[in-house]
Amino acid sequence: MKGRILAALAAFALVGCSEEGIQRYRVPKPAPPPQPAQDEHPSDHPHDPPHPQPEPPRTALRLLGAIVPHGESTWFFKVTGPIEVLEKHVEAFDKLLASIRFEDAAGEKIAWTLPDGWRAEPGSAMRYATLRMGPGDAAPALSVIPLGKQSGTLLQNVNRWREQLGLAPVDEAGLAQGTTTVTVGGGPGTRVDLRTEGAAAATPGTGETATTPAGTGPTPT
Repeated sequence: MKGRILAALAAFALVGCSEEGIQRYRVPKPAPPPQPAQDEHPSDHPHDPPHPQPEPPRTALRLLGAIVPHGESTWFFKVTGPIEVLEKHVEAFDKLLASIRFEDAAGEKIAWTLPDGWRAEPGSAMRYATLRMGPGDAAPALSVIPLGKQSGTLLQNVNRWREQLGLAPVDEAGLAQGTTTVTVGGGPGTRVDLRTEGAAAATPGTGETATTPAGTGPTPT
């Protein structure tokens, strides 16, 4: 009996180990993660620093002004704005200067005739008046400021305005760049015409121009 049991166990073992009883499986390997596409331009790699952005174009600016000494005072007229905007008001600005008159010897009382479409606004603090070159608050504003003996020299004031436009200062010989002598209120005055971006400032009444160096935006005062 014992021999039969052993023989049966041996036969069962042989059957379990046969080729037909073994099952084989193929486990697919996991797909490798996708690789980033190789860029032909290494500088555009996401880990590279970004390209510098171009600076926005600067607006070419113009300053129209006049410095008029009379008696104990010096009167300053000034407006700054885009060249193409102020170009429309140059003739009216010159008419304003020609209309100025002083009503006392000390130069403290001044009058003028406003060009058509202009309007006067009350002054404040040091500003005697603001003259708007047209309707609405968006119209260019011409400031009128009187100063006493502390007003400085013509060269100092022209260079101060040049600095506001980002232009390099000039010496006495360089005052001809953008300035002309005009008659205002029966006496001599200086008309100032400055531009940025290397634009040419025209001398009123002539075909001559004086070119100013290129500059940047102003610091308004």
